[in-house]
Amino acid sequence: MKKKVSIPIVLLGISSILVIDVPFFHYPISTPKYLVNVDTKVNYVPFKDTKKYATIKRCGNDCSEVKYHYKKNNRYLSILVTDKLSASSDSIWDKSRMIGKTKFFYEKRKDEQLLAWIDKKHEKEIFITYKGNKKINRNELVKVANSLSIK
Repeated sequence: MKKKVSIPIVLLGISSILVIDVPFFHYPISTPKYLVNVDTKVNYVPFKDTKKYATIKRCGNDCSEVKYHYKKNNRYLSILVTDKLSASSDSIWDKSRMIGKTKFFYEKRKDEQLLAWIDKKHEKEIFITYKGNKKINRNELVKVANSLSIK
């Protein structure tokens, strides 16, 4: 009797780990707060989105990466919120990329614009990426960043 009960529980546990840890599963935007330790709400997107979803990926013990995706035709905005605070060697963290006296780092790359910062209060690292056939002003990305509510 115990074997019959324990096998489905083990299979359920393994399948739930796979579902949460595989980033090609698309979840509704509000789902990550129920599955992992990331609760973020975006109050401003610089275009009217036609498709929005979230993906979740584990990055270690008590560490999750949640990526919020907003799409419309040839425009794409993603917001990556992670528990993993890194002393990254990525060029985005170069002091010359800092916007004035703000906490934001901005970089324009080949096909994308990137805004990043560390939220020390909630111990999160956040990256906003915009890709599109029409570039947007970096102030629009800052406006998106300031509209985030992180809990």
